[in-house]
Amino acid sequence: MRVAVLIRPRGSLSASVYRNALAPELAEIGAELVTFGPADPIPGGCDVLWYPGSGMGRVPRVLLRTELPIVCTVHGLDAFSLPLRELSAGPYDVLNNLLSRWLRRIEWRRFGRRVARVIAVSDYGRAEVERHLGIDPESIVAIHHGAAKEVFCPEGEIAHRERQFILHVSAFNPKKNYGRMLEAYDRLPVAGRPLFVMVVPGYRGRGQVPEGVELIKRFLSAPELAALYRGAIGFVFPSLHETFGLPMLEAMSCGCPVITSTETACPETAAGAALLVNPRSVEEIHSVLDRLASDPVLRQSLQRRAIERASEFSWERSARRHLAVFQQAMCAPPAPEDLRVVSRTRE
Repeated sequence: MRVAVLIRPRGSLSASVYRNALAPELAEIGAELVTFGPADPIPGGCDVLWYPGSGMGRVPRVLLRTELPIVCTVHGLDAFSLPLRELSAGPYDVLNNLLSRWLRRIEWRRFGRRVARVIAVSDYGRAEVERHLGIDPESIVAIHHGAAKEVFCPEGEIAHRERQFILHVSAFNPKKNYGRMLEAYDRLPVAGRPLFVMVVPGYRGRGQVPEGVELIKRFLSAPELAALYRGAIGFVFPSLHETFGLPMLEAMSCGCPVITSTETACPETAAGAALLVNPRSVEEIHSVLDRLASDPVLRQSLQRRAIERASEFSWERSARRHLAVFQQAMCAPPAPEDLRVVSRTRE
């Protein structure tokens, strides 16, 4: 099977990690991937066109100019699911997200009829796509991510600090809940509390960070992150919205105890292997942080459960399910004739 893969030059980090992890696994099982950009001609001789970076971004026009079966991976629709104030770092973000909602609804009314299959990255994501984009549920398939097990595993280099530390990793986004995390941490007694290492490239949080916070604003390599996961006494990830939560799976794969949210896809990914908190309750986040920091027996139990849960995910398994979806898309009914005629006239 030959698959044309549309790559946007400024796609999200999560979409890039996802695509790069799946590419060698798909090649191993017989899918030849041919990448191209939005301004490039669609590669010839392909059976399916895969757009692995869909979400709240604009639908690339090239997808309206092909008669190939289209498969889109939707990574999340947070601007539909969350109040705008929780997505925004300022007034500009509010307007931008409001406009994004409106544009996506208009685009997907037409484009959604053109897509043979939609891949969501969780059951939560599947329901989100159906609810907000109006896609036929029979066309949506939930496929979980994996983790790079050769890097994210319990054995390997361990990062050290002068005292115990808890960890958070994310690309900057207000929905990651930084303000409440920092406030909850700041309520821990200063004497004896662990350090809080936050790896947040592009961090634009408001106010000063509390004493004891080590803020890393640059991107770290996968081995660097793995060493931090192994060295931390816990990973805190109380997001307001996640469609999967890949950093959480990476932490669990390294045997790091996890605190995460009761909201969206976080409980689905954790599946009983993490401590869950109400992400909008500073007191609850603080209480669970304090409990994790002071209870080594709890940490050992969570470590064991995290490794067991993480073993259920793999990029190899994910790739095999993707290949099955591509094959299904090839057999799907063609796009309605009116859409194909309109697309050709635009060329």
